[in-house]
Amino acid sequence: RKLFPQNEKVGKAAAWFVTLYPYLVIYPLALATEVIFIPMVLACILVVLKAAESQHWQDYLLAGVLLGYATLTRSVVLALLPFILLWVWFLVRDRRGSVILLVSVIVFVTPWAVRNTRLHGTFTSVENNMGYTLYMGYHPETEGKFQYPQSLELMHYLDDGERNRVGVESAIGFIKDDPERVPYLMLHKLGYFFGLERKVITYFYSNNFLGYIPQPWLSLVFAIFMLPFALLLILFVPGLVVQKWTKPRLLIGLVLLIYFGPHLLLLAEPRFHLTIVPFLAVFAAYAWVERKRVFSTIVQPGKRWQLALTLAFIGLLIFNWGAELLLDRETLRLLFGPDGNQLYLNY
Repeated sequence: RKLFPQNEKVGKAAAWFVTLYPYLVIYPLALATEVIFIPMVLACILVVLKAAESQHWQDYLLAGVLLGYATLTRSVVLALLPFILLWVWFLVRDRRGSVILLVSVIVFVTPWAVRNTRLHGTFTSVENNMGYTLYMGYHPETEGKFQYPQSLELMHYLDDGERNRVGVESAIGFIKDDPERVPYLMLHKLGYFFGLERKVITYFYSNNFLGYIPQPWLSLVFAIFMLPFALLLILFVPGLVVQKWTKPRLLIGLVLLIYFGPHLLLLAEPRFHLTIVPFLAVFAAYAWVERKRVFSTIVQPGKRWQLALTLAFIGLLIFNWGAELLLDRETLRLLFGPDGNQLYLNY
């Protein structure tokens, strides 16, 4: 509703999509950072939008606290802070609000950073798993994603600081040994970030948590978990391409762009895109609610570039998903076979 105040149906459609999104329904069952992280990021951006309207210092303070809370949960979100500050400073033209937001984040995060630094005897911010993340992201056998058994190779280090140091040094060594591999890895990580959401359901079914499921019900179960994200992105693309970029929409565009950026340098997994699903859903909902208008816009003679851009992005997405399924075709054949529930695949 903040992004499309003239069309409440967009907000309602996006809300229903998020409410029924399979993995957002089941992830609260897991001891995973997403359970806290996603609501905190959403709340922070919502309060920033509210603060831009009200320009009350209390709203900027609350936005900073929420971003600080999200940072303590998963520090990658700190990459958003400079761009939110620039958005508030230059587009909202509220320099005081930008300073309040920055100071509140610093005040919220600093005590934990001081504690970590004293504990390890060297400067440590919110967390020190960067070494493990880089180790997994550049390991010669992981292709830039979390993968077993490589995920266990640093686990024998009981000291977190030592594990972090060894992980960073090893990752630097991996890069130096094969620097030409880095662009290739980044491309792979981009594909993994926007990959199909099949890893969790594959693990649980192949390890017999769900028992045997006959066809066609097994295919239906996988479709329920895999298709929503594909449908979301296919609708998101035209919804994004035809946008008139108001200040609130520009903020969400920055959030989407900056959030997946660090994962190209670090480590990528399909689960990491869950955080931006609600933001993607807003533009996807616009494309669905205003589908006639969107279609008529992109086929206009002067707007054919929008049609070309839409088809190009959708084509790349379909190619990425097709390549993913093609590479795993043998595993999928066994998974959907009569003994698929007893393959006991690693996560």
